[in-house]
Order: sequence, then structure tokens, then C-alpha cells
Amino acid sequence: MPMGRPLKLALIGADEPLGEALLKVLEARDIEPEAFWPVSLDEEEGATITRMGREVACLDAADLDWSRIDVLVLASLRGRGREVVREANRRGIAVLGTQATLGGTAEPVSRGEALPDAPATALLRVLAPLAASAGLVSLHAFVGLPVAALGSEGVTELATQTRALFALESAEPAVLPVRIAFNLLPVSVGAGPERDEATETQLRIALAPFGTVVQTSSIWIPVFHGGVAALHVRTREPLSESELRALWSRTAGVIVMDEPLPGGVPTPATEAVDSEDVFIGRLRVNAADPTYLSCWLCFDHPRLEAARLAVWLEEWLAKTD
Repeated sequence: MPMGRPLKLALIGADEPLGEALLKVLEARDIEPEAFWPVSLDEEEGATITRMGREVACLDAADLDWSRIDVLVLASLRGRGREVVREANRRGIAVLGTQATLGGTAEPVSRGEALPDAPATALLRVLAPLAASAGLVSLHAFVGLPVAALGSEGVTELATQTRALFALESAEPAVLPVRIAFNLLPVSVGAGPERDEATETQLRIALAPFGTVVQTSSIWIPVFHGGVAALHVRTREPLSESELRALWSRTAGVIVMDEPLPGGVPTPATEAVDSEDVFIGRLRVNAADPTYLSCWLCFDHPRLEAARLAVWLEEWLAKTD
């Protein structure tokens, strides 16, 4: 791709789900930094990543040469990320992350941007064309968050607890306050209750021009990477199911899967895995009032966020000094 300037990139949390997803997206889009420093915030040494088919050792943040970096991506939720962002801000380096990774740093981003999280990105991709076409009076979204949204510690927790339960052993929680394996937890139970509020806030801001009433409810689900959402929507103008399918079939990054067949509805572990698309299924319009509709969404949580980060980096590369 044409570049207006070289990219010297430090990826903080390169060995975490979001960091790993970003590496895959950059490779798929042929975005090759001129210089690249993968950093692990794990306290244990020896972390590695796979890049361009090769195993690469991760650095510690303390070993970074800040004078050579022009963009820093924070892909980790670990507490040490606050120190890294603080130092990048002090040096005037562009910082990029999501609302979850940068929102948790409590540090203002002087240069760069905190992009919307995966749930808001997925929902707005589906809702924006609907609002533009038929108006959007109200939205209630029931969102299921995978453990990858908690970083590598969340993935490890689910895997460890699942193995323990199959072995008839105790599955003690460490990241979440209650067992997540074979369980469902309201986000308010712990490990970031602000996530529910953050998703709702992002949706309210984006849909404010339409005067939409927004409410979200989020839970942690025992799934590694795939996110889900059940949407209940009221529009100003009625739309039939066929009109809705046609509308979303024309929307980039949206795939409608609504066949009345076994397996005809998308799931996070089948269609959504390793995909940048948002999948829609279980589409229904209320027969008594066709301004009410509901549908089911599936998406790959880290992959969707990584795609947003990659677009930002593409735009940054296209700019001239």
C-alpha cells in the first residue's frame, strides 16, 4: 500500500488476544512497519509472538528506545499499561488503543485516539444504516462478552477452570470474582463494571443525532473470543424483514445469515471466529407493530477491535508530514 511516511510501531501487549489479532490483521492487509517492537506486560519472562510465520521474542517495556517510536498501540488491560501511556504522552508519541485499554489507564491521550470497543463497533455497523433509513427510536442491547475482552488472563482463567471441572477438581476464580466456566456472569459482578456503561455511552453518543433511547445489559460468557448481542429495536418507519435483509446485505462488513435450516443462524464459534465481519441472524419483525424488530449478532471481539486499529494505522500511514 502507498505510504506517506514509515511506521515505527511499539505494540504493548503483543502476546494478548487483541495484540495477536492486530498482528494477523496487519499481515492480512500487508501493513509492514519499518520498525516493530512487540512488548509483553506479563511478569513472567520468555513471552513470544508469531509474526510472518516466525516466532519472535517480546521485549519488556523498560527496554524500549522511545526515541525511535512514533506510534504506540496499547493492546493490554494490565496495570503496567498506565505507566507506558504516561511515558508515551510525556514524549509526545501518538498513542492508539480502544476505550477499554486506554479508558483503564486514567491517563489522557495527548496524541492519538481511543477507538470504540468491539460491542459498540459491531452494533453501530448494523444500526447506522438502519437509523439512516428508518430512524431509530429506541434500542435495547443484551451483550455477551467473551473472556478475551479481559485479556490473556481471562482466556487462561476459562481454560484452567474448564480443565479443572472436567478433572473433578476445584475451579477457583482469579480474574473474575465468580467461576466463569460453564457459567454466565453479569458484568456488574466484577472485573470492569464500567464496560456496560462504556458501551452504552459510545452508542448514545453515536446515535444522538437520531434521538435514540439506548439501554444495554452485558454479561460475561464462557466463550474465548466470540461476542454476541441480542438487539431489540424500535424504528420510526416500519420495515419488512425482506427490506431489512436487503438493507444489511448492502452494508459493508455485515453478513446476513437467516436461513430456516439447522445451523442457519450464526454463532460466535463457527462463523465469527477470525472474521472482521458482523453476522446477523434470527431477524424478526413484530407482526402487530412492524416498527419493532429484533435480531441476533455475532462477532469476533479482538478481531473486530484489531480491524479498527488497523484502519487508523492505514490512515496514519497515508498522511504526509
